[in-house]
This record gives sequence, structure tokens and C-alpha cells, in this order.
Amino acid sequence: MPEQLQATQNPPTFGRYAEIPPEQFSPQQKEAYDYIVEERGMCPGPYRIWLQNPELLKALTPIGVYYQKKLQISRQEHEIVTNCINGKWATAGYSNKEHEEIAEKAGLPAEKVQALIAGLPTNFDDPQQQVIYEITQTLIASRHVPQGLYQRAVDLLGDAGLTDVTVLIGYFTSVSMTLAVYDVPAGAPDDEIGFPAPHLSVCPPSVTRRKAKLKISRRFFVQRASSAVCGSLLALRIRKSRLRP
Repeated sequence: MPEQLQATQNPPTFGRYAEIPPEQFSPQQKEAYDYIVEERGMCPGPYRIWLQNPELLKALTPIGVYYQKKLQISRQEHEIVTNCINGKWATAGYSNKEHEEIAEKAGLPAEKVQALIAGLPTNFDDPQQQVIYEITQTLIASRHVPQGLYQRAVDLLGDAGLTDVTVLIGYFTSVSMTLAVYDVPAGAPDDEIGFPAPHLSVCPPSVTRRKAKLKISRRFFVQRASSAVCGSLLALRIRKSRLRP
């Protein structure tokens, strides 16, 4: 495929992956890149790699958007799942570091987040968080979900919440596997070749775009105000010069 050949001709910029500079995007890649930036306000970690296959990126973007804005579980519960998976796939250093920070920002105790990533036993006082932890650990260990655990999960989360958790496990495993195979390390730069840096806050993309528009509006206002002041000063000087004998 032309996009894949194009990617391997550039030096590695994101772990082992050689990102495609924006000026080398195919029309399909440009369309996919614009699509995810419009939807999420950025092109985050694994999507920078998935961009080599623009149709795949466009297929996965709505799932990522869903788990950012419409998920049935809380942000803390979301981070319990993602950090369990990060603990399972220890080679995904980039994701480990990022989601350790996100989880703590979301309000999970630091020692529990560290236990999730290290694969150490932990527990949660909140029954819903505890059952999500148990379901996730059971599934990523390839164990059978016993009837009692299943029933507790349905009672606490409902079927909508339980399916949210199970599909999130699959989606985020794809994220971790992508980052692992390309060996993206913790601390990998987030702004290579013009890609917007991921935001660690859970601020929706629409807010990010509004902030950007506000900055532009302020800049425009300052420019207009400066022009108006300069124009007034110039007019005053001309008026004074006309009054001189």
C-alpha cells in the first residue's frame, strides 16, 4: 500500500514508528486526520500510528469519541479498566505513563493506580468500582466469568454498563497492542511533525476548539483595538498639524 511504503521511508519519530509528515499525507490520510482532529481536538497517541491506514482510523474514531464523551461508566471506572490493561501489557510504556496521570487527575488514589499498573492486588470501597475491577481482571486473565460475579456486575452496572466495560477492554487492548508493537516509550514526544499534543485533562474537544476560537477572537480584538488607537493618534496628529500657523 502506498501509505505504508511512505511511512517506512521516514526516520522513527514515535517509538519505532516513522510518522508521515503532514505534507506527505495522501488525500485519504488528510481526510482521516482532519476527521479525528474535528472530533477529538487532536490526533492522540495510537491514532498517529493508525493514520497509516486512514480507513481504520476513521472506523475507530467514533469508538474513541464514545469512550471520551458518552460512556455509561464514570471517568474513574474508565481508568480502572485502562490501567488494568496497561498492567497486563507492560510494554506499552507510553500508555502506562499517560493513564497513570489521567487516573490520578480523575480522583483515583495514587497507590491504587500504581497497584493496577504493577499487577498487584487491590480493592475499592465503591461496589461499582470493585466489580469493574474484578470483571476486567477476570477477562484479561482469560478466565471464565462465574455466575455470581456476572450477576453482581449486572445488578450494579446494568447490561449497558457491563457491555461498556467489556467493549472498552477490547478497544483499549487494541490501543495497548499498537503502542507495544511500535515500542512507544514513556515520555515519547507528543508534538512531532506538527501533530497536536494529547491533553491529559478530560476536557471535551468542543471546549478545546472553543478555547482556540476565543484566543483567535481575542487576538483579533486586540489587533482591531490597536489599529483603532493608531488611527486615532494619526488623525490627532493630522488635525494638530493643520492648526499650526
